Amino acid sequence: MVQMAASIQTVAGNADSLVCNTGEVASSIQELGASSEQVAKSAETMASSFTETSATIEQMTVSIEKVARNSEDLASSVSETSSTIEQMTVSIDQVATNSQELQKVVVESAAIIEEMAASINQVAKNVDTADNVAKSAAKEGGAGIQAGQQAAAGMARAEVIDKTSASIVNLGKRSEEIGGIVKVINEIADQTNLLALNAAIEAARAGDAGRGFAVVAEEVRKLAERSMVATKEIAQVIRQVQADTSESVKYGEIASQEAKASMELTAVAGITIENIVTSIEKTSSLMSDISRMTAEQANASSQVIRSVEKMSQATDVVANAAREQALGGRQIRQAVERMNHITQEVTVATKEQAAGSRQIRTAVENMNNITGQVSIATKEQSLSARQIIGAVSGMTAMTQSVATATAEQKKGGEMVVSAMENISDLTRENLSSVEQLSRAAQNLSEQAVEMNALVAQFKVA
Repeated sequence: MVQMAASIQTVAGNADSLVCNTGEVASSIQELGASSEQVAKSAETMASSFTETSATIEQMTVSIEKVARNSEDLASSVSETSSTIEQMTVSIDQVATNSQELQKVVVESAAIIEEMAASINQVAKNVDTADNVAKSAAKEGGAGIQAGQQAAAGMARAEVIDKTSASIVNLGKRSEEIGGIVKVINEIADQTNLLALNAAIEAARAGDAGRGFAVVAEEVRKLAERSMVATKEIAQVIRQVQADTSESVKYGEIASQEAKASMELTAVAGITIENIVTSIEKTSSLMSDISRMTAEQANASSQVIRSVEKMSQATDVVANAAREQALGGRQIRQAVERMNHITQEVTVATKEQAAGSRQIRTAVENMNNITGQVSIATKEQSLSARQIIGAVSGMTAMTQSVATATAEQKKGGEMVVSAMENISDLTRENLSSVEQLSRAAQNLSEQAVEMNALVAQFKVA
């Protein structure tokens, strides 16, 4: 019994020690459980954070892919714009070339108009000369009429008849001079008509810019035609005057030779002289008309010259504007080429960013899966810790029962052995969970390093 009591006391002491150790184990297990629960909460927080990060990266990936598509569209649009600007530059260069050709046409037209104006001024001078000659002839015709009247009144005076004959001869010479002047006027009118035709051709070459010049050239041509008609009428009158003068000269000579016997011839000569004077007056009137028309031609030529000068100034402005447009078009084309190069670089960069974002998304998904596994493992570990705590509590109660009831030592010992086995199993499970958590943390660290590398690559792109 003493031995049994000692044994019981020993068992009781061991039971007390076991109670203390069990309390310490329970405390450690509680701390492990709290740590496991904290790890589980952290894993859940990390999983939630990775979920949000995954959603954000998903949105960023969609945005980057959209930017990539927009960059491709922009590159296509820039290419089309570059082609359009190239065509516009070619058109502007053609306009500049046409403007230079128009300048040449305007300069040539100005030279023709100046030549035509000089010709018209010469016509005006010749018309003035012819008008003076016609007036002089009219005066001489009047003197011839007066001489004829004197001859009719006193045919006995041969000297009067001789003067009349001389006056008629001078009248014939003046008629010939008028005929020469009319010939010159006719030639000048032909030349004016030819110049007007050339001016119309140059105006047609100038297009819309020479439309007003063509109208003026047409008016000059009409005036030239009127001058030609008038000179033809003058020529006809002069031919009649020359015929009448020749006839008067003939009759004057007959009157000079047979003055006393030629009263009727003297009367006829007087009538002829009157006809000559009438013809000369008509010639003078036609000369006045020609003078007026040449003045109108000179005025029209001045207007044409002013129009050509304005058109020359306008063509200078157009040519300068065309050159500036050509320069601006080339600058725009260079800018578009640079923009096209930049958009191509942006397109390549966005494609690389899209690829990097997809890799980041994959890495985040992997990390999310790992954190899920860690969360599950920590939950299992927390559950195991609670089971261990329950087992330790049961073991404590059992050891207390052993201390108070040694009679139940065997049964309590068996229960202690069973509880210790449970402790051993739960400890092994806890160790396995900790190892699994360690491996998950290692994988998570590797994924974090990979994610940092991908983020650094994304920033460089």
